[in-house]
Amino acid sequence: MVVSETPREEETKRELFETLRTKTLAKLNLRGRMGQPPRRSTVTLLTGLSETKEDLEKALEVIAAWRTVAMPPDSKTADDFIGMSASSWRCVLSDIHYLGRCIHLRHPEIALEVVVNRPKYGMDMPSLNTARRLLQGLSQAREGYNEEQILNECLALAEVYPVYGFPPATQDVVSCSILAKVLFRRIKDNRIRKDQGSEELTQAWCAIVAELKSAIKSWKAQAPSVSNTEERQLWADLEFIKGKLNHNNMSGDNGTWIREFQSKLHTSKRGV
Repeated sequence: MVVSETPREEETKRELFETLRTKTLAKLNLRGRMGQPPRRSTVTLLTGLSETKEDLEKALEVIAAWRTVAMPPDSKTADDFIGMSASSWRCVLSDIHYLGRCIHLRHPEIALEVVVNRPKYGMDMPSLNTARRLLQGLSQAREGYNEEQILNECLALAEVYPVYGFPPATQDVVSCSILAKVLFRRIKDNRIRKDQGSEELTQAWCAIVAELKSAIKSWKAQAPSVSNTEERQLWADLEFIKGKLNHNNMSGDNGTWIREFQSKLHTSKRGV
């Protein structure tokens, strides 16, 4: 059960965030004379105390300053910023569990800004699982974002997969499924708006479906790196794609290969 914060607790939280941010920036600017740099936990705490897009941007300002004084954030800090989810600041102070802050606050575009500007922020995506989580966050509907913008953001993230040592997004079943889902939504949106480019989008859909089919063939080699949460989302995305193949037949097949894969996946989970 999530306990609501009292007005006083919320005020204390805001005061702590602003005080910590101001002092950390000052210490970073004086690092040459101070000797000891701020601790990594400072950025972690700032991230956890963030509650709005403005807060996340302020925390990112600290991360950029951290990078400027040649102290790039480590992988734990990166994972916290991209993925921390704490229901209250008590969770952050007790260091309980981090899953998704930018994503949790429904601002994955800020995390995208970080990972596509690696030289500026010096922050790595710690794992392929982090990349998938961010891609899934970017794929979700958000206020002020249309399907074209969502697709462009997803493609921007997919482009930097190799930069972080990951296989191309189209060769990863989980990531490729997300891209296929977003691309189909863009096609539907394009038709509703009667925009230009439907033919090009349809060709792109057929191409990514072919990439997904190829990625599924090599599933065994990558299966151990897929979490239970990712597997559940993968199943939902494949159901979506399979339904569109059956209904639209745009790529010339009815998704039989998806059903076969799902059957094998279900069997392997049962240990048969």
